[in-house]
Amino acid sequence: MEVEVLHRSGNLAVIQFASRNFPGIFAQGDTMSTIRDLLKPLEAQDLVGVDELTADRILEARDRLNELMAYYEEVLAARGISKPYL
Repeated sequence: MEVEVLHRSGNLAVIQFASRNFPGIFAQGDTMSTIRDLLKPLEAQDLVGVDELTADRILEARDRLNELMAYYEEVLAARGISKPYL
């Protein structure tokens, strides 16, 4: 799989897979874990005063990030690689 790094800054990079039309964003697993940890405890009751549509979107974003991280952790486990976070 051919990948071109278009730009890198710290734990982030913009990359382009040869087979894709648009570049993607790469973030180190520990960076994503930190963001997940910020959102993980968020529940509907924490969003009192926020309109229902916005609250639903925030919780959906949290759930999608949890799914991405679960995939990341499954791949690491399958390859015998330790997570870079607890």
